Amino acid sequence: FTITGVEDGFVDGSQAVTITGTAAGFEAGTAGVAVLDVDTPTLTLEIAATEVAEDEVVTATVFRNTDTGSDLLVTLFSSDSGEAAVAQDVVIQSGSLSAVFNVAGQLDGEVDGTQTVTVTANADGFVPATDSIDVTDIDAELNDLFYFSRKNNGTVAGVLFQNEDIVAYNGSEFRVFFDGTPWASGLTLDAFYIQENGDILMSYSVAGTITGGLLSFDDSDILRFSPSTQAWDLYFDGSDVGLSSNGEDVDAIGFAPDGRLVISTSGSSSVNGVSSRDEDMIVFNQTSLGVNTAGSFEMYFDGSDVGLSTSSGEDVDAVSITSDGTIYMSTVGNFSVTGTSGADEDVFVFEPAVLGASTSGTFRPGLYFDGSAYGFGNDVGGLQVADPPANGTNDSGEAAPGLGGAAPDGLMVIMDVEPLEVLGPMTLKQWQALTSSVFVLAPLSDAPEIVVQEKVEQTSGEATHLMCLDEVFSEWGI
Repeated sequence: FTITGVEDGFVDGSQAVTITGTAAGFEAGTAGVAVLDVDTPTLTLEIAATEVAEDEVVTATVFRNTDTGSDLLVTLFSSDSGEAAVAQDVVIQSGSLSAVFNVAGQLDGEVDGTQTVTVTANADGFVPATDSIDVTDIDAELNDLFYFSRKNNGTVAGVLFQNEDIVAYNGSEFRVFFDGTPWASGLTLDAFYIQENGDILMSYSVAGTITGGLLSFDDSDILRFSPSTQAWDLYFDGSDVGLSSNGEDVDAIGFAPDGRLVISTSGSSSVNGVSSRDEDMIVFNQTSLGVNTAGSFEMYFDGSDVGLSTSSGEDVDAVSITSDGTIYMSTVGNFSVTGTSGADEDVFVFEPAVLGASTSGTFRPGLYFDGSAYGFGNDVGGLQVADPPANGTNDSGEAAPGLGGAAPDGLMVIMDVEPLEVLGPMTLKQWQALTSSVFVLAPLSDAPEIVVQEKVEQTSGEATHLMCLDEVFSEWGI
């Protein structure tokens, strides 16, 4: 008869096997044979799903076929980290045959359809393993107006988030943009800034450590997270430049139009001869950043000059500065300035005329974001507004997000529907999509003729309303 060795796929060396033969009326006979191992050390990789959206995460498992007596360091690689990112490595622990890691889809800001990404696992002395996953494009679905974090866990319009997360709002829907739980669970994210390359700058309300001991930080520091590499590093070391006392927690991050870092602190601060209070913003003239931060500060925005000092609630704790210099902000409590008032869940807008030690300018009437309209009910922690063009409009004449976006002189609205309820910031394009309104750029003296021309094809049998843009906003109460 024939004895056939079996490939078991496991590297276990030569194995002694005993063959026993029996027959009725005969004593059993035995013989031994050595089965030589032909398997080679090999990794196997299995991704748990066949596809992942750009804003989602799936798990993957890497297996080894060798003895489990020691740890095995496995290096990971993504063929396109801009579409799907993995950690740099993962360890298969002693006593285990496998380890699990995440494959994270990446928002690349491009409408590029579904992309196939190959993940590779390598280890010294092992045959590498690969598996592929399709990354589905969602950029066409997203047109975010602004991003925010909140001081406490909660919900907004039914979306659950934690105080370490960043939430995006596109004018009609909210979603979690950055899930901070795997990295900083329980820590309050009180300032952030999303860079053009997708990296996120973040500062937390207390000192702490990124999960896994990757990086320790103080509340005056700013960290940088790269979604493409899943790596953290120190972007700004506050203690290097004098931010080391109580109250000098960085609680707002922005960038001036000239690219300089702008911060606000949770209390009074004094650095490089510049004294500021919690309603102020100071700008950093950098010499270097990172673990050896160096540079000087100067006053950028003096809140007391424009009425933000009448109560402790007017501490500015969230800031976003657009490329035209407009400042969007939120406070720790109730505020009241010329032109507008609100609470800690609201965002309002300042248009500066002069910045620095003698700040002047005007606040836009109303609120950019009214948190109470969505049951927000808690302090905005960090804030970033999607940067509109410098003149407040784009080529289509669409107003910049929020109130006060510049609109062309003489813009009229011909409406054949009753005004609809608006609960938050809305661009003119979004408004037009929700109505059958017609937007006309013309002198008011031409109104009667325009109504006649437009009514036949553009309006229904209902009464036609003709009004200037300011009147529309007033009628709608926004």
